[in-house]
Amino acid sequence: MLTTRLTAACLCALASITPVTLSAADPLFERDVRPILKQHCFHCHGEEPELSGGLDARLMRLLLKGGESGTSLLPGKPEESLLIQRISSGEMPPGDKKVSAAELQLLKSWIEQGAKTARVEPDIPPAQDFTEEERAHWSFQPIRRPPVPQVAGAVSQSPIDAFIAERLARDGLSLSPAAERATLIRRLSFDLHGLPPTPEAIERFVSDPRPDAYERLVDEFLEAPAYGERWARHWLDVAGYADSDGYSAQDRERKWSWKYRDYVVKSFNDDKPWTQFIVEQLAGDELLTPPYENLTPEQAELLIATGFLRMGPDGTGDGSVDQNVARNEVVAETIKIVSTSMLGLTVGCAQCHNHRYDPILQADYYRMRSIFEPAYDWQKWRAPNARLVSQWSAETRQKVQEVEAQLKDVQKEREVELDQIVADTLKRELEKLPAEQQPLAVAAREAAAL
Repeated sequence: MLTTRLTAACLCALASITPVTLSAADPLFERDVRPILKQHCFHCHGEEPELSGGLDARLMRLLLKGGESGTSLLPGKPEESLLIQRISSGEMPPGDKKVSAAELQLLKSWIEQGAKTARVEPDIPPAQDFTEEERAHWSFQPIRRPPVPQVAGAVSQSPIDAFIAERLARDGLSLSPAAERATLIRRLSFDLHGLPPTPEAIERFVSDPRPDAYERLVDEFLEAPAYGERWARHWLDVAGYADSDGYSAQDRERKWSWKYRDYVVKSFNDDKPWTQFIVEQLAGDELLTPPYENLTPEQAELLIATGFLRMGPDGTGDGSVDQNVARNEVVAETIKIVSTSMLGLTVGCAQCHNHRYDPILQADYYRMRSIFEPAYDWQKWRAPNARLVSQWSAETRQKVQEVEAQLKDVQKEREVELDQIVADTLKRELEKLPAEQQPLAVAAREAAAL
């Protein structure tokens, strides 16, 4: 299934990566120190045109040069370095978020060991401000298929077992014994369905003598509707699925959001290819030719898939809030959902400044936003109800028109009957009055009607 394949691919990719280990024994500016300064210091000491205190913290030699208070560091003397003194006292960085004790110790070790750099620094900080270490992060590397390791004495039933066994072997550990069948089906049922297996299913599996009994059980669980219902929730969490707008106290209901939920469930149960699943959610409407009329179920599904782009909090249907702010926040939230789910990066932080953790510039954020702007035009904004596309076929529309015509005829007949009932009732009531008062009562009733 879609998720099973993805999980296996991720495990193999991760197993092939040797992450960089940060070591206080041999700290370097680019690898160990710069990320700390970028997170806590660059905003005031590097990114803005006017440097606070005249100090630029983006290069080691600029720290050595210092600012209005003199040099920020003395290689080999951490306790005498102004950088350490200001951080240790809590004076820097300003605000509630401080450098952690572990980060401070790493800074001290770096200075104590000579404030080393990995390479000769440029004359000025690069325009894009990305180091080789940031570009070499494992998540930016192409996925490759590594050779399956061979571990002596390990009994592996899949390549994933072999990678796990290799990692355990480094610590003198080994794979656990195979689980008993009653335990195995229970684990599988909770993993794939989120439910315990029935007693009948347990008995059937435990007593199945076929050598491929487990493989058959896996297929059976994957083919059940409960599989998609269980695993779709993980993607729905990523997409921020909600049945209401989630913006203001009004929290308007999204009457049709369940269609997107069911689309995701169906995609998992249909074993839809991952690439198709992504394309449909990002551009399902672009796979059709407007006007969107007389849609087949397959065509309607493409439009429903784009509900992914409408899952963020949305206050543009609430007239009590500032609409310009609400519209901007819809776009911002959508970019967060798309970037975190598709790229695995917290791009949203770059809305206000260059990203503190990931190598994302503020300019990159707005380049990405420009992709969405044509669809999210704040000057020609469509309220939630105006975004709906009817899925009725021509035949359904014809039937609706026929029913509406019949309802009009019934309404007319009803009005005629009601008028007659009122007239009959009036006549009976008038007969109860003296003859000389009847004309006056009729005149009074007609006058009240005016």
